[in-house]
Amino acid sequence: MAGGVHGMAEGQTISSVILAGVLGGMIGAVLTALYCTFRSRVLDVRDARRDAIARWLGARITLGRASVSFVAAFRSLAAERQESGYHGLRMEESQRVRAQWCRAAESLDLAEAALRVRLRSEEFAARLDGFERTSVESLRQAIDGDDVTVDRFVQAVLDAEREAIGLAGAMTAEGEPSRFGAAFRTIIGQVTAQVEGIADGWASKD
Repeated sequence: MAGGVHGMAEGQTISSVILAGVLGGMIGAVLTALYCTFRSRVLDVRDARRDAIARWLGARITLGRASVSFVAAFRSLAAERQESGYHGLRMEESQRVRAQWCRAAESLDLAEAALRVRLRSEEFAARLDGFERTSVESLRQAIDGDDVTVDRFVQAVLDAEREAIGLAGAMTAEGEPSRFGAAFRTIIGQVTAQVEGIADGWASKD
């Protein structure tokens, strides 16, 4: 009788060891698969976000430089006498630059919209709201103003460009590793609890 009890105890011990091994293998396999899938998705999101930031920055720089070209072209047109043989060329150049400026403004609208849907930080959203566009009124003032006015306009464009570069760098570096780690730790806890629940159910049947 004692031998039978002893045998049953040994059998239960072996079952527990096997169960522990199966459980460990299940958790390891599930977490490995989850990690690969989750990391792949995180990297895809990160790459898409970085691409949106780069497109926004490029569009801002393009619009700023198009604005400077716009002012230069229309100042040259205004300074050219209508009877001059170069007046027609100045007019064509001005119209070309105007079209470029309109395309640049439209591209910035699209790039900014794409970036906004990917922003996670209210701080960055507020800073993005703080960026002013080159207005038609500021273009007109620079075209009609003196050289000092033009210099101030160009300097404002350059300052805005540097500020945009700084914001783009800050948005790109925003807490990606810590966010990834925290999110994955949460998933690990959830999966582990589920697998352990399954194991407990097996053990209760023994």
